[in-house]
Amino acid sequence: MSDFLGKTIAFRELEKIKTAVNGLRANARKFYEQGFEALTDQYKAELHASFQKSTSRTALLDVTFDFAANAANAKAQLEKALNGEFSEILAKQIPGVQLNKGVLTHGIKRNTHLEVKLPYFSSILDHINKSIVEGNVVDAADGRLWVFTLEAEDTVKKKNSISKLSVALELTKNAGIRQFSKESFRYDYTLLLAKQKVHRPYLEEKLEPLANEYFKSEFDGIGKKDFGTYLTDLDKMTDTLQIGGSNNFGNVLTSLKLSLPGVVLAAWKKAPVEKKDDVYLKMSREIQRFLRHWIPISYIQDTEQYHQKKFIYPILVYSSLPLINKIKFSNGIPSITTGAVYDWDYLDETVRNAVVGKFCPQELGKILKRVQAELTAENDGFVIDYADSRIASILGLQSDDRATSKRVFEQLIFREIQIIDGIVDTGRKFGKFLEAQKIEEAIELLAEFGAKITDAFNENIGGLFAGASLRPLSSLLLLEIAKVLDPDLLDSIRPSAMLDLYILKPTSQFTTDSFLKGIRPANEELAIHHSIVSVDSLSI
Repeated sequence: MSDFLGKTIAFRELEKIKTAVNGLRANARKFYEQGFEALTDQYKAELHASFQKSTSRTALLDVTFDFAANAANAKAQLEKALNGEFSEILAKQIPGVQLNKGVLTHGIKRNTHLEVKLPYFSSILDHINKSIVEGNVVDAADGRLWVFTLEAEDTVKKKNSISKLSVALELTKNAGIRQFSKESFRYDYTLLLAKQKVHRPYLEEKLEPLANEYFKSEFDGIGKKDFGTYLTDLDKMTDTLQIGGSNNFGNVLTSLKLSLPGVVLAAWKKAPVEKKDDVYLKMSREIQRFLRHWIPISYIQDTEQYHQKKFIYPILVYSSLPLINKIKFSNGIPSITTGAVYDWDYLDETVRNAVVGKFCPQELGKILKRVQAELTAENDGFVIDYADSRIASILGLQSDDRATSKRVFEQLIFREIQIIDGIVDTGRKFGKFLEAQKIEEAIELLAEFGAKITDAFNENIGGLFAGASLRPLSSLLLLEIAKVLDPDLLDSIRPSAMLDLYILKPTSQFTTDSFLKGIRPANEELAIHHSIVSVDSLSI
């Protein structure tokens, strides 16, 4: 035994070894059964998905047919009314027919539930989208007016977060004429995060991009502390209060609220119907610019992620792509034209190689300089995989798993197309609403607009590659698109924002579920509450 252990052992040490050996013998059967169970166990993967859509329509009409005033009109419109045809009565004032009251509504509601259960992982997502429009008739001296009100909301619920976007508008339209008077528009976004035992990387991932974009006045400028310093000071404060420990902030609740001036939503009044209109070509490029910039930032949170070349290579190639409307070929050489909103055969490897080979090397070289600096600062040997000499290999998606890299690139482009199509279709719905001659059709189109705009800038922008982190940034995209629709909008317009950070006392009984249901913790439950506000001048 001394020879085996390499030292002279005392008798008491030998007794310890005997006890350990006897313990192994006594539990041998138990170890065998557990090992056999692990080898023969069948791990289950479950996926549950459900989708429900409902549409509601209501109409309340009070009509008087005055045969004494105009028998012909009264008779003709009464016959149509008995057959369920009210279009003319709703659209205009008719001698012999008095519309005393008219209220039409159209509602759309969609519910999606997705539940994934895997060994050591589970996720539940609920997506609720609802939009309702009410139209009320007003007979004025200069003709018939319809007052339209829209309330639309899109909500994405996950285990520790809720992302909610709501829009509302009220406008008055002369029947059959593209003319508006009284108007009001509202855009609000809310993000709720609730997590126990929060460490610093979580706050950096979730909040630093938001702080840098929405609270520049607080964290950027002479005499200001950046968000990283703010977190350091906050960590010291929690240590003083004996919460969590170093880089552990305890149980943290976060509320972000954003709003945009009404003129931003009102810009959609200038949305054209024709898909190939130059507005939508510019809009497509603006969406691409946003996604190419933010997807890498949202996804790559740590230098260790660069070790996963099969994911990072396609993301870098994607972010180095030019802004594309349509790719055309002449003698095998690609060029970009304005013939479509977004059109190129990204699934064809020959086409993809030609496009990235011509347009991406210079931009990818700039991106690699930043990657090299990050990895060099960490003394990470993987920097060699992002050297300038690797540009051709990266563009060819020559990672350690090329099949996965190719699939990731295709998923990124596919998602981009979905987002572009959704936002372009949103604009076209509003354009069609503006041009609709029938009130019933106008109300339906406005409800579809409400459903689409909230879905496009909340749920649809999320999903693939840290998409959940993109949702609270989508207000920036909406603002840029509004400037495409209405070039007269001021470049200085910014979202108004309020960030509330609640850190619970270790003894607090307040639950994260309560916070996600809209309940705020009482003061006696809180160790720290910080509120940061940034207000746009147009919102005051």
